[in-house]
Amino acid sequence: AAALAAAAEAAGIASFNATVETAPKLRAATLAGYVVEIGGGDGERPVVAVESTRGLRKGVDVVLTASDGWPQRAYAVAVDARVPDPITEVQLLRCARSHADSEDETFTLTFQGLESPPIKLGAAPTPAVLPACLGTLPACRGDGSTLLEILQGWLVGEGVIDTKDGVAVEGGDRLCAGPINCLTNECTKAQNATLYGGWGLRAPAETRIRVPGLAGDVEPFAARTTYTSLNPWNRGPGLTNGTFVTITEELRGLAPLVAEVQTVETSATPTEAPTFETEAPTFETEAPTYGTGVPSQQPTVMDTSGIHGVFRLGFRGAATIPLPHDASARQMEDALNALGTNVTVTRVALGTNSYRWRVTFAAGGGDLPLLSNPSATCGDSGAEECHLRVGEAFSSLVEPPYGRPASVTITEVRRGAASVWGSFRLRATPPFRRGAATSDLRVDVGPVALEASLRRLPGCAAATVSMRNASYWVVDGLDDGVALAVDADQLKSSVDCATCTESTWAGCADCIDPTVNVRRLVDHAVVTGAPDAVAAVLSKATYVPEVASVKGGLGRVAYEVTSGEASSKVEGRVFVEATATPPSLEAPAVAFADEGRRAPIDGIATRGTRAAVTLEADGGILSVAPVRGAAVAEDGPSVSINGPSDRVNAALATLTYEAPPSYHSDRLAREVQVVRAYAPPSLFMFAVRTWATGNALVDGTFTLRLNCDYLIDDVKEAIILHHGTKNGSRFDPVHPNASMGLAGVYARVERRLANRTVDITIDADAAARGAGAARDAGGDAEDIRRGDGGNKHNVSFEGKLREGFDACARDALTVAGAQAEFDDWLVAKPNVTSFFGQVLGVSVIRAPVDMDACVRRGLQHACGYDWEVTVAGAPSSFRAPAVVRDGSNKPVGMTVKQKFAASCGAGECNLAMAADATSDVSVRTTRRSVAAASELTLAFAGASTPPLRADASASVIEA
Repeated sequence: AAALAAAAEAAGIASFNATVETAPKLRAATLAGYVVEIGGGDGERPVVAVESTRGLRKGVDVVLTASDGWPQRAYAVAVDARVPDPITEVQLLRCARSHADSEDETFTLTFQGLESPPIKLGAAPTPAVLPACLGTLPACRGDGSTLLEILQGWLVGEGVIDTKDGVAVEGGDRLCAGPINCLTNECTKAQNATLYGGWGLRAPAETRIRVPGLAGDVEPFAARTTYTSLNPWNRGPGLTNGTFVTITEELRGLAPLVAEVQTVETSATPTEAPTFETEAPTFETEAPTYGTGVPSQQPTVMDTSGIHGVFRLGFRGAATIPLPHDASARQMEDALNALGTNVTVTRVALGTNSYRWRVTFAAGGGDLPLLSNPSATCGDSGAEECHLRVGEAFSSLVEPPYGRPASVTITEVRRGAASVWGSFRLRATPPFRRGAATSDLRVDVGPVALEASLRRLPGCAAATVSMRNASYWVVDGLDDGVALAVDADQLKSSVDCATCTESTWAGCADCIDPTVNVRRLVDHAVVTGAPDAVAAVLSKATYVPEVASVKGGLGRVAYEVTSGEASSKVEGRVFVEATATPPSLEAPAVAFADEGRRAPIDGIATRGTRAAVTLEADGGILSVAPVRGAAVAEDGPSVSINGPSDRVNAALATLTYEAPPSYHSDRLAREVQVVRAYAPPSLFMFAVRTWATGNALVDGTFTLRLNCDYLIDDVKEAIILHHGTKNGSRFDPVHPNASMGLAGVYARVERRLANRTVDITIDADAAARGAGAARDAGGDAEDIRRGDGGNKHNVSFEGKLREGFDACARDALTVAGAQAEFDDWLVAKPNVTSFFGQVLGVSVIRAPVDMDACVRRGLQHACGYDWEVTVAGAPSSFRAPAVVRDGSNKPVGMTVKQKFAASCGAGECNLAMAADATSDVSVRTTRRSVAAASELTLAFAGASTPPLRADASASVIEA
């Protein structure tokens, strides 16, 4: 001790003291041992090390070991924020039409930088207010003219929402209120001020737009009213002639999590206009020579008239690898995710080598910084330019890069939000020293990053961090006396409480700004003060288990209150009290096993310190695997497990049950009855038309893309059918075991089928059906060339569609069969026909083609074909296939050919065809599938069910 004190004095350490005690010998080779306790002093804790062992005999060494009893501190760091209740956005569209504007005048909506198709002033808000499509009507149900249908097709097509259910519309029978005749009606002063030809404006019609597919505060739709063609009468901010369309936010949306969405768009127009010399440049009249006296070759220039080259994207200071000008969605997604982001990307073509990528960040990050387009060079030599160019792709006149710069525009189209986002800093302060703070920490910082940041601070070299849940960390291992506190925070949430002072918006209820709280973890504490203050502190005490530097283990928070010196004060002591938790058992309400098979029984677990569990089955064999530390006794249909709860649970995790091959229970007798409901199949009809321009005929092929998601409901019913209804309740989303069994399998199958498609390639002049009996009514015979195999019906339109439906069914069966649980439930896999409740029948007719009339009508007549397709038995979710188009929006495979006179053969008397002749194909739904409205009622033992639809699902009948 004296020697240490002298060394401390020589080192200039004041107030130093040390105590030395003899330590017991722990090994036979130990000659002597000492326990040294050093105290006093200030500043950095001195480092004690062996300076020299020259005075010891050879082979003898001195080893210093830090004591395990060194006192440490632990803290809980939590980001506290209110999770708001979701509110669906409501936007109000108000429109009044002037007498000078017809109902066929149009306007468009803009949203997130996108523009909708034209919308008529006289359009209906929803298809429900329109009549059925019978005869010739200006608008009818299902013709796609309503605001709801236009919004659904537009927003789903652009990838803004996932399904048509993501947008809803409520309104009257028309978007715009028609004018009022002020000559025959008494008009108000305001209406008389808007007169046109004796007609004034009515009060505007109101239509409400809800967007449940977009969570939180949705950007407002905006009306663009630049599409009128009438002579102007009263030009104003809206349509000409006094008509106006306005959209306002009626109810602001709110959601706990909103995913940030940004778009990246390439354009041939540079972001800054180029500058040019005022005087035109002059050139030599003679070709220049290059040292040989021979005129140089003519300079070569290749102009692609499109965007070429590469570009980069940056995020939070990091940059992606160079991306090609036409990078696929997957390429951009992988490049951004390599920077540590979590994004999904979609891409649409805008024009000549120009694209728009939609980047959706994972929800929870809040309002994120904008992606950047960093300027850099790349390549092995560092000379390759990482910019886009437009125009020349190669030139012998100038050095690269060729062409002029293209622009990359990055726009935030949807601001992200969360219950909390932002950053904070922590400060560690040892006793008698200035502390230091961490760098900015995001609210979703991981335990590894937080631990590395803390270990750079004084007194935190041995810090360990564990993450108990999102935005809640336990920091352990800090030196005794180190105080951990919040240094600064910049936190935001979905609701800014500062704006809620006088707001009646539901999102402002119980508004609390997010905060970061740091609390020291101790095994006991004393609180002194007024009774209400002590009670408030005691009520917030919580227990954090498994903290190394805090005593305890299993425990609960306990406290006691004793009187203080004054009657106005009390003293409360908080401590952790060790306890033995009583055992409890968790188990599913019912478990299933197939006869004659061994199957695992999941979901059984116990809680508590120790437990003894006995399970018994009515026949069969129960079995568990041997587990160290647990006593297991098996006796055919019963098994007993005894031991600590963790060991018992380890054994229960291996529990299996083998049901007897022929099970006849004294406790259970099951009767099975079958209910069959028959109804005529529902019909879905769509029309396909091809046409050509420029005095040409259609030629080649076109491709229709069929989405197989109409089979999702049939897969669900088939799973219940082949497994029986005994587990139908597991489709209930609030069922405690909904994630297991049938519901889990169905959820996986649904995800895999949601985007499954089948491409169907059809000849541009395909026959409706096969030869012979497949002639079109009233049309020319459509005989198919017979080969060695006879009538090849599959080259007809109908045959190709049948192949597409069969491919969807096979694909669905393959997806379902790939689920291990589903495969186990089927003794023998069903075939495609018996698997699905809906058996799709297809009938196709083709309108007759009068080629002579087509030729006589000449250039103005679009010569093509019309097919009408009827699908029998289509579910209500079935929709018409879509035309597959290339990047220039042309049908893949479609071409044109010359017309020829009817008196000549093909190629003999060809007629003139325009150089810009093109062909196209369209698909239009003419009748949607509507489920049969028949109802049935089931009665049993004098009680009856409510009326049930004839097409009700198995789970509905079961309920």
